[in-house]
Amino acid sequence: MFIELNQALGKIAAFSKLPAPVLAQLQATAGMQRVSKGSVLFREGERADFVYGLVEGAVALTSGTDHDETVADFMAAGELLLVPPALLRAPYMVSAEATRDLLVIMIPAVEFRRLVEEEISICAAMNHLMARHWRLLLRQVIHAKIHDADTRLKNYLIDQAGKSSGPATVRLPGSKKDLAAHLGVRSETLSRSLKRLAALGVRSIGSDFVIDDLARLQQPLRTAA
Repeated sequence: MFIELNQALGKIAAFSKLPAPVLAQLQATAGMQRVSKGSVLFREGERADFVYGLVEGAVALTSGTDHDETVADFMAAGELLLVPPALLRAPYMVSAEATRDLLVIMIPAVEFRRLVEEEISICAAMNHLMARHWRLLLRQVIHAKIHDADTRLKNYLIDQAGKSSGPATVRLPGSKKDLAAHLGVRSETLSRSLKRLAALGVRSIGSDFVIDDLARLQQPLRTAA
């Protein structure tokens, strides 16, 4: 489906409240590109030449080799990818691999830095974005340090559902292997956890996790009805 650049910019959450003149400056410097599933947007160690906005699709942020790869996080449509390397003129600490077909906005890093330095509205938007990402990162670190595999999967599903009660469907942004790497467990461990979470009303259907009731999912596994 064809989409105009101005419409695409409006789909990026961090840009949604920017004044029209600032959006016009972004539009004047940005481009769009379609990227196939499995392609790499950028690699660990490369310097950031662009700021990428995900209009469609999802990516996995990975580190390590094919044989020992960790998925640091998943990023979905509406997000900006890793703004700090572009602002700091620093190399990426992870790679970004498309887990679905993408439509991305590409903003040259030089122009993006200029706008952040000159326009208070986009500077404030980036501060809010990075503060939110910092909180998410800290939460992931805490989960990985103190929780077992079942609890990590439960917390991931609850976080992705975006609410605390009622039924929900969480679509995987990548494969179950990617999710296992993100949670810091083996694929077979994830499979066992998923089987145990069936007692809390969780089912895996293709790329979806179907949750009967999020309030029930938050119960301790041993007391599930």
